Amino acid sequence: MPACFKTTDGGHTWKELPALRHTKGHLWQPGAGGMGLHTILLDKNNPKRIFVAISAAGVFRTEDGGETWKPATRGLNISYELPGQIE
Repeated sequence: MPACFKTTDGGHTWKELPALRHTKGHLWQPGAGGMGLHTILLDKNNPKRIFVAISAAGVFRTEDGGETWKPATRGLNISYELPGQIE
């Protein structure tokens, strides 16, 4: 299962943002290429808003710096169930 980590000291130490693992992770199924967190987008106007993309799981968003995550899949054209959609 993919994980996301944060550093605040230039990479000397890292802390996992574990809430991502609990965002309907039981529905995630690895695809042919495996399962990996492959994209992280930071909002330059709001440092606590982060988007991540996980292969075979979808897109997720946090508004609180990674304390909580929600699926952000509204508008994606998919033929299988993702772990939820943001309205």
